[in-house]
Amino acid sequence: HVIGFSSPALPDLKRQGAIRTASQEALFASLMNIGGIIGSVFVGGLLDRLGRRWCLFVSVLPALLGYIFIGASRGSVHALLFGRVLTGLTCGLNAAATSIYLVEISPTSFRGVLGAFNQLGITIGIFLSYLAGAFWSYSALAWLGCCLAAGLTLCTGLPSFPESPRFLMQRRDIQTAAKVLAYLRPSHYDVQDELRDISACSDDALLPMTAPPTAGSADLAGDPSAAGAASSSSDSAASAAAAGNRRSEASADVSLRELYTRPEFSRPLVVALGLMALQQLSGINVIMFYAQDILGKTGAVSSPALGACLIGATQVAFTILAACLMDKFGRRQLLLLASLIMMLAQLTLGIFFAANSTRGYVAVVSLVLFIIGFSLGWGPVPMLVTAEIFPTRARSVANGLAICSSWLFSFLITETFPALQLHLGTGNIFFLFSAMCLAGLYFVWRYVPETKGKSLEDLELHFIGTRSSLRSL
Repeated sequence: HVIGFSSPALPDLKRQGAIRTASQEALFASLMNIGGIIGSVFVGGLLDRLGRRWCLFVSVLPALLGYIFIGASRGSVHALLFGRVLTGLTCGLNAAATSIYLVEISPTSFRGVLGAFNQLGITIGIFLSYLAGAFWSYSALAWLGCCLAAGLTLCTGLPSFPESPRFLMQRRDIQTAAKVLAYLRPSHYDVQDELRDISACSDDALLPMTAPPTAGSADLAGDPSAAGAASSSSDSAASAAAAGNRRSEASADVSLRELYTRPEFSRPLVVALGLMALQQLSGINVIMFYAQDILGKTGAVSSPALGACLIGATQVAFTILAACLMDKFGRRQLLLLASLIMMLAQLTLGIFFAANSTRGYVAVVSLVLFIIGFSLGWGPVPMLVTAEIFPTRARSVANGLAICSSWLFSFLITETFPALQLHLGTGNIFFLFSAMCLAGLYFVWRYVPETKGKSLEDLELHFIGTRSSLRSL
């Protein structure tokens, strides 16, 4: 809802005289990204201190306050802009928290489907913004956003959600982690192996399996007689002390220096930063934020507001399709196909605007094709892969950094788009976006590993051991 808000709100704000200049228009559309940057800077610490579940709950609060500022602004530019920053803060916090939570609670075979639900929720919110904005004023749209934020939090019972078992293992709460896994997995599922895999990959800190048996799981302590024999030996006592030291290191916060210098962190960081940057450089948020303005320039639709609804509905439909295909064809194949479709669509848009064509239907079809391509790959996959490829210890901080880069590029592109239109022309801008889609295709082919069917622990071991191309997975 936050991402789609500016497209229907800006025309109404300009009609009412609340937004008077091109710079104010650009600020209103782009300041949400500043909030996203701020949120993503702090989300790593919140995820590691509050946990995934409570971070999700806290992330809703800035949006509630932001929409109140916008809804009650009475045309005040300062209130409108401050409200946009606050709603963007929720996006920055929620993007990382949701993707990490879904990835960490999902079984390997369904991680793609469940991980894509994050992007599906975003697209549904955008569609609701476009649909309601076609008939309602910006203030009514803001109050709708306020009600959605509060209503969904209460109706879904977010505070009662189970905590991520991997976060619990990181905090050495093995007993609760076993109970959560037994709750999340089928009744016939034995959680012992999964717990041992998680433990063995906590930065080589082999957590002792001391939790008692829980419903739906085997004895996590292993053979009781062996455990008793081990506890009586001095060698085992020394090993336990060493393991305790390793556990303390594994649960410690990861520094930025470690992210850039340790291969098991820096290698996936290159993939994550590249995916997030290229996602925004494709031009997606320009189309989302300025959908009505772009459609109006094509001259092909009598109502740009309803044309934007078509774009929103297309995005929802093909994000659902992507979720169904994610664990069948894999992340890489979807990204490669999406890059090709998006490149051709942006190239066609560039030719349309550069040639001042009167065939507006060509531009509309190209916009829809671009959204189809983005929804199949570059919408759901980057955040999913970013949440998959980092070790548990670094996942919160590294995801926050990667998503921060995404919001930064989004801000730069959406803030400069109106000015670039005047100086370069709309056609040349879409040519640049097409070139970025081509760069994305090469980056995926060369650097992005396939994560389908691999456990999070297998992916961690892959990046620790990889010396050559990241495609070797």
